[in-house]
Order: sequence, then structure tokens, then C-alpha cells
Amino acid sequence: MRYLLGLLILAVITLLVNGCANQLPPPGGPEDLEPPKIVYLYPPPNTVNFKGDYVEIEFNEYFDVRSFRDAFYVTPVHEGGTEITIKGKKVVIEFPAGLKSNTTYLFTIGRDLRDINKGNTLSKPIKFAVSTGPEIDKCSISGKVYADNLEKMIILLYKLNETNSDNIDASVLKPDYVTQVDINGSYIFQNIPEGKFRLFALKDTDRNSLFDKDFDKIAVLDRDIVLAKNDEISNANFLLKKLLVLPSDKDFVTYLTKDSSGYIYSSVRPSETNIPVDQKFYFFFNIDSVKRTDITDNIILSDSTKNKNYKLIFNWYNDSILEIFSLENFRYAAELKIVFNFLDISIKYFYILNFKSAPENKFGQLSGKIYYPESNIHPVPLYFINKSNKFIAYNKKLLKDTTFVFKEVLDGEYIMFSFIDENNNGIYDEGDYYPFKPAEKFFIPEYEIKLKGGWSVDNIIVNF
Repeated sequence: MRYLLGLLILAVITLLVNGCANQLPPPGGPEDLEPPKIVYLYPPPNTVNFKGDYVEIEFNEYFDVRSFRDAFYVTPVHEGGTEITIKGKKVVIEFPAGLKSNTTYLFTIGRDLRDINKGNTLSKPIKFAVSTGPEIDKCSISGKVYADNLEKMIILLYKLNETNSDNIDASVLKPDYVTQVDINGSYIFQNIPEGKFRLFALKDTDRNSLFDKDFDKIAVLDRDIVLAKNDEISNANFLLKKLLVLPSDKDFVTYLTKDSSGYIYSSVRPSETNIPVDQKFYFFFNIDSVKRTDITDNIILSDSTKNKNYKLIFNWYNDSILEIFSLENFRYAAELKIVFNFLDISIKYFYILNFKSAPENKFGQLSGKIYYPESNIHPVPLYFINKSNKFIAYNKKLLKDTTFVFKEVLDGEYIMFSFIDENNNGIYDEGDYYPFKPAEKFFIPEYEIKLKGGWSVDNIIVNF
């Protein structure tokens, strides 16, 4: 009897071990580098006259439950709410109040979805549309968000009517539609109806699809968008990227390098080489109760090898920030220095900032053509901004001229940026989300400009 009992226990243990072994992935084989994929979907994409009150999704692998809940949303936003049930690889989304009639719903699973095995996430959102009416809406709006960080970046879309266009406050009003950007910043709203719409790009830190002034960042378009039936609008682009460093910026000082005393912050680093021959310099003076003239009267910019002092222009942005530039270009490969002799004023301080201008073979040329609307009557500033040093930037203000040439451009990689300056202040206007004020229309190409010394990059196109 004991023998039979022992055999029975051994058989049960063997069965359990084999059963558990069958649930584990086979050893070896290729590493899992793929995100979850949909293998079953109800109703099928582009179903019309849908009368159901739930959607079912099955994936090819196990996924992180919380990541699905963060990633899933349906637009237009369903007022009756949803109930999500997840079991294994399957998800059921129920609509207790039912779906609105004659409406196209777009279901989106955002890039936050990840698998359990390796944490692989989607490279772009998964989307599918279903209509409770006889046809699928086919209008679309697409564009790109230019930002330094695209994490938690979404696009909000509000449908406008005769009464609400002045009351769209993204800090309190949920959008009618929402979508994520992909890893490149691109986005698309598909299967939306005809009508007039307002869009915002939102870095949604707390994931509530509302703009929080304390945590989030928001950008507006240069216009509201009007869609006729089956319209496809592209290039609805947003700018949330700091391209230019301006003395008027609140964080301007953070881009400067301070000396050992903490008195002087400079846009040029000590012993820096390859300075453009027409470079402007910016300084922040952390000095109290000193007159502007006490500072400017005691600054000298000179060429050490030629024993030459340059005539300088001083431009104060406020009592602490000063712009300096020479009336003439520097020599190529010149040994330069700026002397701050403050020994005769209250702080009793002396400082020399040494640097060097670039040799002639480090400069090239950029040229091209600009296309803007024939009706445009505003100036069009055009910038080439050095990627490694934002203080190296070349710009022109264009209007009637459609061609441009930049000579004496230091070699390097450049971001091209242009905008239509509607208020003629020379600064890109970001607009405002509420009360709504459109941003100025801008253009950034999909590529960067790479210039080598002694070379010319031609046929650069700016197209609004």
C-alpha cells in the first residue's frame, strides 16, 4: 500500500513539474525584441453600423496591465465612460451607456504599451476605427511636434462650433479627440468628421489630457483647421523646442559660463577656439550697485598677436546683461582676449578671457531659395543655428528676395529655422492657448545642414 501511495505521489509530482515546464518559454532561441501585436480584434477595423457595446482585443503575448490602461483611449471621448477587463492576453472594453449613433470612433493604443518579457514598447500607436453609422469618417490632420523631449507628448483636438470657439480652455476642458506622437514627433488624427478644429500639443506630465501650468508644456498652431468631407491636412506642426538663445529668455544665464569668482558669466568659454570672425558676445554681470558706464569703460577686446584693440558696440538688455560686438570682423586664427579691468570700481576685480577665432579653412557658404505665400506682406527671418553652440547663429530678414546666401559660415551641423514675422518684432511668437492666439507660422526642414570648411551647401529650400 505504501508502495502504491509512493508511486502515486511520484506521478503527481512528475505531472506538476512537466506541466510547469510547459508554461515556460523554450530555452535558447532569438531574444524577444518585438512589442505586443494584435492577433484578434472585435469588431474588425472599419466596421460600419456597429450596434455592440464592447470591443475585444487579443495580443500575441502577455503585456503589462498598467501600461495598457495608460496607453488606451477612444475618441471622440466617450461621455458614458468605459470599463476595461484584462485576462491573460485578452482585453475587453465595455461601454455601459452604449455608443453614440452615427459616430466614427477611433480606438488608440499608445506607445506606452509594453510586454512583460522584455519591456518592449510600441514604436508608434496602434489605431483602428469603427462607426455606429453607415460610413467611416475619413478626414485627417497630421503634423509633427518639434521638441527636445517627446515623452508623454500628446495632441489635443477640439471641435469648434458657433458658441465654443472663444471658450476652449485646455486647462479645464477635456478634448474631443486625443492622440500620441511617435518616436520622431509625428502624429496623425484619422477618421475624424468634417468641421472646424483647434489643436494643441501637450507634454502631459500627469496624463490627464489637461494642461497644468505648473507641470506641463503646451504649444498652439498658427491657425484653426477647417475640414471638408474627406479632407487630408498635413504639416500642422508645433514648436516646443528652444532653438534660439535670447537675452530676453528667463533662463538665459543658464547658457552662460561663469568665471571662478562668479562675477562674470560669458557666452564664450575660456580658451575656446573656432570663434566666428563676426561673433557677438553676451555677458551677465553678477555685480550690485555698479553703473553701466563703469563696466563698459573698463572692457577691452584685443588681438594679442597684432597688439590691436577693436572698437566695440555695447548693447544693454537690462542692468545685468550686455551684448558686445566689434565694428569689424576679426582676423582668421587670431589670438583674442577680452580684458575686464574693474580694479578702479567697487568690486576691485581683474579678469582676462582668452579665446581664438577660427582659421580661414574652417568657413564655408550656405545658399538657397525660400517660398512663402504670395499674399505674405510680413518679413521672414531665416536662421542657421549651430547644434553644438547655440550662440553661433546666422540670420537674415527676407521678404521680396526669394534667394539667400550666407558667407563666412563656420563649419559644423546646423538647424535651419524660419518663420513669418506677423508682428514684425523679429522674435518668433509662440501664441497662447487661452484666450486663443495663434502662433506664427514656422518652417523647419526634416534634415540638418552639414557644412565643411571650404565647401558650399547650395539649393537649400525653405517652403512654407
